[in-house]
Amino acid sequence: MKASRTAAVLAALVAMAVASDLATADPLVDEPAAADSQMTGESGACPGKCDAIYVQAEALFLGRINRDRDQPLVLTTPGETLLTTRDLDFQFVTSPRLLVGLRGCDDRAWEASYFGLHHWRAAAVASSENNLRIPGDLALATLDYFDADTIGVSYSSQLHNFEINRVTPFHRCSLLVGFRYLNLNEQFNLHAIDSDSGASDYRIHARNNLFGAQLGARIERRWRCFDWELTGKAGVFGNVGRQATWMGDFDNTVILRDSATTRGNVAFVGDLNCTLLFRLNDIWTIRGGYTLMWVEGLALATDQLDFTDTVTSGTAVRNGGGVFLHGANVGLEARW
Repeated sequence: MKASRTAAVLAALVAMAVASDLATADPLVDEPAAADSQMTGESGACPGKCDAIYVQAEALFLGRINRDRDQPLVLTTPGETLLTTRDLDFQFVTSPRLLVGLRGCDDRAWEASYFGLHHWRAAAVASSENNLRIPGDLALATLDYFDADTIGVSYSSQLHNFEINRVTPFHRCSLLVGFRYLNLNEQFNLHAIDSDSGASDYRIHARNNLFGAQLGARIERRWRCFDWELTGKAGVFGNVGRQATWMGDFDNTVILRDSATTRGNVAFVGDLNCTLLFRLNDIWTIRGGYTLMWVEGLALATDQLDFTDTVTSGTAVRNGGGVFLHGANVGLEARW
């Protein structure tokens, strides 16, 4: 799915949800949540202690799709493409997600949340005796990357996301205003083996630090014995992108490249989560749902590959990449 089409789908879902929320709901299926009635009591006044603490602990099962260029990685000496960046598919991985909230008598709340993924990994290898090379003019200036026997590629990525949001009731939904920090840390390695000269590496380390304000909305409703909630958030962020490149040759005894560059740019982060809740009692609730997330304006490791052979090759930061994350979330919530 293209990034622009994904953004349109996310915007349409949030718009439809908010529009339906502002309409008059059917009282037979749209009952106030039990937690809200406990907070306000029958008369609408706060019963005793005003502050309520709630904690959500969930497991995220997220897959990832890169919006990057389809860069050839390994060719045969005659020029046939054997491996490209599209052959490096990330599988679904599990990560913890934790949210802690404090709600006051006026139903306004502060929420802090974190989730992190450690790691996405992908790898591929091509073998053909004295018949492999990397693309471009760079191969002609090397020993281990031209007429190689084996070339393997590996790609790993970590993501950390931290947010703090102010939740304010508005009509029959809640508005979210807050701060978000997102870190994406990636490493790419191309390892070439030539029986005549040795084994060498072309390594790239890319790091992204996104930070800025975001806006969002949340709708919480009851349907029979279940509750459901829909939360959407989006923001424009500053990104400090950094890439470091190292390349060796002749069994890594000759250093062809060793540089690091930092560049700032504007990035975008948007996410949408729909979760179904089943309340076991006044404290414990089972949560399960689906999460979509889109991040644009990233310096992806594979985008930093440069197979040209000039003085400035491998020194630029390409930060026009994007990732689309999607997957299930399941866990527990406790309220006191």
